[in-house]
Amino acid sequence: MISQCVARIYAASKKYLGIKDVCLYTSLCIFGGIKTILQSSNPCCTSPALVSPAPDIENIPPSTIAPTPDSKSPAPVTLLPDVENLFRRYIYDQIPVRLILLPEMRLLDRDALISHVRPGMGTITEEAVRTRQNRTPAATREHVIIDMIRERVGYAIFSHRWFSEGEPTYQDMMKGNRLGGAGYEKLKRFCDTAQSARVTYAWSDTCCINKDSSSELDESIRSMFRWYRNSFICIAYLGNTDCLDNVGDDEWFRRGWTLQELIAPKCIKFYGRKWNPLTDAVNDLDHWKILKKVENATTIRAHFLQGRQFEPGPKDIAERMSWAAGRTTTRGEDRAYSLMGIFGVSMSVAYGEGPDQAFFRLMEAILHVSNSLDILNWTGVPASTSHATCMLPSSPDCYLTKNHPKLSALQNPQSLTLTNRGLQLDLLVIPGELSPETPQNSNRAIFRPDRTMVVEDAVAVEGSVESVNKGQSCQYAIGVWNIVQDGVNHSRVVPREMTGCLMFRFHPSSWKRIPLKEYIKLTPSPKLFHSRLLLERVFL
Repeated sequence: MISQCVARIYAASKKYLGIKDVCLYTSLCIFGGIKTILQSSNPCCTSPALVSPAPDIENIPPSTIAPTPDSKSPAPVTLLPDVENLFRRYIYDQIPVRLILLPEMRLLDRDALISHVRPGMGTITEEAVRTRQNRTPAATREHVIIDMIRERVGYAIFSHRWFSEGEPTYQDMMKGNRLGGAGYEKLKRFCDTAQSARVTYAWSDTCCINKDSSSELDESIRSMFRWYRNSFICIAYLGNTDCLDNVGDDEWFRRGWTLQELIAPKCIKFYGRKWNPLTDAVNDLDHWKILKKVENATTIRAHFLQGRQFEPGPKDIAERMSWAAGRTTTRGEDRAYSLMGIFGVSMSVAYGEGPDQAFFRLMEAILHVSNSLDILNWTGVPASTSHATCMLPSSPDCYLTKNHPKLSALQNPQSLTLTNRGLQLDLLVIPGELSPETPQNSNRAIFRPDRTMVVEDAVAVEGSVESVNKGQSCQYAIGVWNIVQDGVNHSRVVPREMTGCLMFRFHPSSWKRIPLKEYIKLTPSPKLFHSRLLLERVFL
């Protein structure tokens, strides 16, 4: 009892007094308290000079009373063995490194979060698990338990544009300094809004990541998509929007990181500049009008968002890259890093490597898990790296072409292998002649293909075609890559519309790709349809 009083007096007084005064005041209070006890038990101790008034402990604000080892703590909660294992695994694998505890706005790391959430996990009893399994017989016991854990660790996650300055950092929150300014006010409004959504925890990228720790920053960037996907609700603040009518004009739709923040959550709620909800829907993914506005601003189909159909992975590569085209990030490398979760790949974060190198590594990671020809559906400038290949683009902007061919659904009989000589491909090589369209314009040219192979007499091309002036020893061809496999006899056949790249070489050296502004599309001749295809293995 006495040790509790000592600790509470010390904690209460040190907020207002210097360390020497704290010790003196605490000693006097202890002495006075002991004399009071002695006086009550020994009538001889009644001299007023020896009795000091005891401090009014009951009126000390609770927030200033520090816990002590002698304080009574709740009895430990015993969890079912599999619940214990899945609970800890979920916190460390699926939850952000730290969360904001509401309404105190205090940061909790994963260990503190486990202690805070653990009592609620005690309600996941054997009876509760069986009841849930009876309602969802198709789900395994593990999936049922994970769903029950997720319900008890629900958190709101913030999607917003950073101010140029004044955003509260992890260090600011840990120091406990009195914070203010527009950045803190935005964070406070987010936390208030999250609490109104009946969640106990929240996450914001401004203050929940210790950016001084390279390992924590790396983990956060790699895990960001998963954190948004696992959130109870994503609160999206559109700082340039006043009403639903001008949603599509907001800068939020033109930032790189907000793409995954839009498509990852299962529930998202948009708020305007004055923190006014833009719709009356609980989940704006169920509000058709705002989804149409989003579709117009992002080219992401409304029914795709409404149906929560998005699954991360290396598919529909050209279409997904086109969503990221035109978006900007403060650091150039983030254009690549922000797409890792969307394509379901992971790579190390290395700021300073440059945008081209970062995007090249992203494409390389996608190639490791996919052989979809869709990845070749780009135009423009290849990534500028030390690698020999010129078949990987420099940014998502290279996929921003409205009429790109749909190749992702085709059955690709070949694998795409990135070697130190270039990207290995088996191409149908269509030779032809390349000549300038006009002497004055070296960027436009006319390619005349072999008429025995295609229907077209000539194809206009535009791009880096200055190589047409390299003399008669230079050979030109179109390399067609969308060769498909016949489902009956498994032979290779050409599709009704061929697509490929313009190439040149000085015989007998290797083919090189000529960057163009538009796709090349060709129609195969009847003879080619019935011919046995001879493909050439090239390294581009």
